[in-house]
Amino acid sequence: MKQFLITVAGVFVGLALFMIGVPILIVFLVAAAVQPAPMTGRGVLVLDLRGALADQEAGGPLAFLEGKPQSVMAIEEGLRRAEGDDRVKGLFVRLPEGGMAPAAADELRLAFKRFRASGKPILAHGQGLYAEGMAVSTYELAAASGDVWMQPGSAFQATGAARQDIFFKRLFDRHGVAADYQQRYEYKTAVNPYLYSDYTAAHRESEQSWMGSVYQAAVAAVAADRGQAPSQVAALIEAGPYLAEDARAKGLIGKNAQPLTGSVAAVSVGVVKGAPVLDLDYP
Repeated sequence: MKQFLITVAGVFVGLALFMIGVPILIVFLVAAAVQPAPMTGRGVLVLDLRGALADQEAGGPLAFLEGKPQSVMAIEEGLRRAEGDDRVKGLFVRLPEGGMAPAAADELRLAFKRFRASGKPILAHGQGLYAEGMAVSTYELAAASGDVWMQPGSAFQATGAARQDIFFKRLFDRHGVAADYQQRYEYKTAVNPYLYSDYTAAHRESEQSWMGSVYQAAVAAVAADRGQAPSQVAALIEAGPYLAEDARAKGLIGKNAQPLTGSVAAVSVGVVKGAPVLDLDYP
């Protein structure tokens, strides 16, 4: 009887390992087989920033099943590698249409400047810049490319920074709900939406302080990269929004063109007619 139970248990363990192990092995083999085509000659890299952007790549063996968002660290490493690769003649960037994280824009701006310092040009193209998130940070990164193009008829709306908070105090009062929180000093504002129906003076000050700091840093970066005074850049941005044609006329961008035109121009930058346009993780 004992030997029978051991045999049955062994069969179940074997089936479990087979049902779990074989699919995982197949997934790994397929993932390893999907590799970008090697660069055989001179070409231009393309960096598409219109999707999700993480600080670093997700870990874990099955992380790729949830998709593989680009990461700031991977982009920086890819650009550093491309700086010293004679096959890479330039970079074509597809800009996001909304705002991006200020920290990501700061890091990638420095990576762009290093790439250009190696003697390789960058052409950045946007299909519009709309007031969603920190749009001025997106423009900060665009300005670091040195050559910014935008689709005709699109909007340039990097006009400042804004934030919205939802306050529940009036809703609680209407339904007889008492929020029982203890606030630690006036600038600890995490509980304010439950205790107040509007911004307190300290809450408003703290929000405007960090937003103003981020905005001013982005404006200063744009001014440094475009050779203008920060006050001049701020005045131009805050006088918007503009159509792409007006943004070009005011010197905020370099040219109005469709994305395909920008891609062709980026290839021509590499002085290689018909050169390939490859992803940043080229082999």
